[in-house]
Amino acid sequence: MQTVTPPAATLAGLAATFPGWHIWRGRDGRGAEKGWYATRRQRLTAEELAAGLTARLNADDAESLHDLLAQQQVIEQQTTSGAP
Repeated sequence: MQTVTPPAATLAGLAATFPGWHIWRGRDGRGAEKGWYATRRQRLTAEELAAGLTARLNADDAESLHDLLAQQQVIEQQTTSGAP
């Protein structure tokens, strides 16, 4: 099942949709916005890391970051439900 990415994903929208993550815009050497980043608010266990969860994500645009965060959400749900 694919999730639908909001057409105008914003920083506030991503933060509201994925509250377990700290989400921010990166900047290049001249201060211009460049890249989208997310860091988990809680540490992961060795088992969670082995299951495919990651502590940090980065993407070129908001839609790509949304998709990566959604993938992490699916893995998280599978991990907590005991699915292989």
